[in-house]
Amino acid sequence: MLKIKLISLLLIGIILSCDVIEDPIKENDNTCGDENGPLPIRKILLEEYTGHRCPNCPPASVKLQELIDMYCDYIVPIAVHTGYFAETNDDFPADYTTLTGDELDAFYSVSNQGFPKGIINRTIFDGETDAILSFNDWASYIHLLSKLFHCLFNILEI
Repeated sequence: MLKIKLISLLLIGIILSCDVIEDPIKENDNTCGDENGPLPIRKILLEEYTGHRCPNCPPASVKLQELIDMYCDYIVPIAVHTGYFAETNDDFPADYTTLTGDELDAFYSVSNQGFPKGIINRTIFDGETDAILSFNDWASYIHLLSKLFHCLFNILEI
């Protein structure tokens, strides 16, 4: 019984501590994100796993640019160069790999699934077995997240 009272008080405190945003910031030209929403969508992290020698990665870069054009600053893109296609050679002497990128690849096993791949907000979405997504799925999951953030805001506003 004590736990129920404490949880109830905690939930009431969380709900009452939320601020109402009277005049949400929107893009000046109304072309970014969902301009009909109650507030700007939350930032969405997209980690693109790639390598400068990856022959299949240019279409993923095009898709990423389309998403950036659509959602503007709400997309936070990070190119993680790792795995076989990120290795240097005489034709590609620049090394874009990082220790953190290699650790992320080891943790998620992205390069074992082939490139190009991406991880959005480090989330495992319903119907997926892990967080690793094909670039063809990025747009639908980003759209889903943008709508989810608006729904959560509307619930808290009640």
